[in-house]
Amino acid sequence: MENKNNTKLDDNQLKQAAGGYYGGFPYIDQWKCARCGYCTTICPAGAITYDGSDYHINQDECFLCGKCVNDCVFDAISSEG
Repeated sequence: MENKNNTKLDDNQLKQAAGGYYGGFPYIDQWKCARCGYCTTICPAGAITYDGSDYHINQDECFLCGKCVNDCVFDAISSEG
């Protein structure tokens, strides 16, 4: 797998970055989201973007590593799987 910067990440790097979590596709509960932007800084794939009012996760770029699910301090990101 590669991130947005075409840096290849192997499975061990993804597991380490995500604390070993592999779950379903993450989604952001906009009601819980504090719009702090922390998720955009921790996503190894660069898959989380801000459109000026809400944050979104790009399914085509997401590695499904779960780092955002594990690290969101507002519990605004959870897994569908």
